[in-house]
Amino acid sequence: MRRSVLTTIPLLLIALLLGGCGGSTKNNSSAGSTPSASTSAGSTPATSTTAAADTCPASNTKSFAKTKFVAHVGLAAGTFHRWIWKPYKAGTFAKGAHGRLKAAIKAGLSAAFIAHEVKVASDDVNASPALCKVLKKPLVALGNQLDGLKSKITSGDVSSLDGVNTAIAGVTSLSDKNGAQITETSQN
Repeated sequence: MRRSVLTTIPLLLIALLLGGCGGSTKNNSSAGSTPSASTSAGSTPATSTTAAADTCPASNTKSFAKTKFVAHVGLAAGTFHRWIWKPYKAGTFAKGAHGRLKAAIKAGLSAAFIAHEVKVASDDVNASPALCKVLKKPLVALGNQLDGLKSKITSGDVSSLDGVNTAIAGVTSLSDKNGAQITETSQN
């Protein structure tokens, strides 16, 4: 059992380091016609939802934005359900539960990875006019819910997990309805 913890943690750290493909393209897409797209994603919730419709590009500003978006959201959703949602529903995060510390460490690392994937997916949405009009606001809302999730989970506060699950389901549902079929995948 201890050996699995020692092998899982480095694998998750490697996944965090390697899983963030597309991070450097943010500078390329913001150099074009949408300089305010990157600033609205990091602003307060009231400002970002008001400015969301105003910052969508008129044409694609990044190659394969839809494909990259689908991949990143699929990884985020799959990782959430595999490493956070299933242990939560099984009661693994409850005080006195067997394997609680191990599950909390995995969930904390996963939360950081999920937040990164949602941020990269938001950059992809900002590069596609079709996705931006429909998915920008829900992704901003999901990003706001993911803020501080890692520290909440590692401190034992799992009260926000139902809201995160609902937000992920909303993003994937809207995406599916608009022709970007999400398939959940996770890093094992």
